[in-house]
Amino acid sequence: MEELRALPQYESRSLFSSRERAALRFTGAVTRYSDAAGGMPAETLTRARQHLSEPEIAAITAAVAEHHFFNPITGALGADVAPWGAPIGTSVRSFWL
Repeated sequence: MEELRALPQYESRSLFSSRERAALRFTGAVTRYSDAAGGMPAETLTRARQHLSEPEIAAITAAVAEHHFFNPITGALGADVAPWGAPIGTSVRSFWL
């Protein structure tokens, strides 16, 4: 739970290794890819490649893309609403921002 609560400050928290920071930084860049002018920041990808293998980078990219694909679909269908009416998908989409 401590790591989950610390995620918004992953860059400055000692709970995360350099490898984990690189993965989280890359995840954030993939999440914001469509908003970024010029695409993926070269520095982010370079740092990710220093700590992660190409299959790991591909897996992170696929996982983020999958969530970004399904969140609008499940949201539009109301499938991401918990029984008590709290929108689950919204917090998940905003998790890294």
